[in-house]
Amino acid sequence: MRGPARGPAADAHVVRPPAQALSRSCFLRRDFISTLQRKIAITAVSPSALRGQARPGLITAIRHSLSTAPLKPFGVASSKLFAARLDGLTQRLCRCLGRPHIDWGVGRKAANLFLREAFYNVYLRHRYRLELAEQHYEVPLDGKVAERLLESADHQLPKWMGVKYLSPATSELYQAEAIVQAARLGLARVHLDLYLWLDPPPAAA
Repeated sequence: MRGPARGPAADAHVVRPPAQALSRSCFLRRDFISTLQRKIAITAVSPSALRGQARPGLITAIRHSLSTAPLKPFGVASSKLFAARLDGLTQRLCRCLGRPHIDWGVGRKAANLFLREAFYNVYLRHRYRLELAEQHYEVPLDGKVAERLLESADHQLPKWMGVKYLSPATSELYQAEAIVQAARLGLARVHLDLYLWLDPPPAAA
């Protein structure tokens, strides 16, 4: 059975979105990417992520620095270029409060947390081609991750003293072990702590 005919009077009550609302551009304001980066800087570097770092203003300064840090340089397939740029971002964060500089391990963890969350975000990943560096991102190191790496390592690693005391040399050793253990799980290193935080950790792939 056919319904009642619809005429101009009936159509006048139908609310339609403006034409521009149907275009993709309405979802990407001019400030969308920069606002998204700022949001990720805030959520990635939480007080719990840097617990024990009591210097006043530290988290706010790190978040501000990350919210304006260039992400395009990290969309590279070259491990050498990526490592140099990660070192540069780490130093940027270490200097963001002036002197005395923030401890290297704290700056490195904040950089790695932020880059991982940026990589996981579809908009930032697409805009800056962050997927090109998937094999080069580091796992953010903390006590739990270090504990799991130490438990499963085939060789001796330096004793974990905490993020505050982490040196570039010790970090490199832990990151190298993270590559080995991530490969056993069939993962890139950046994803490893998703599994190391599980209790018990998963078996090898």
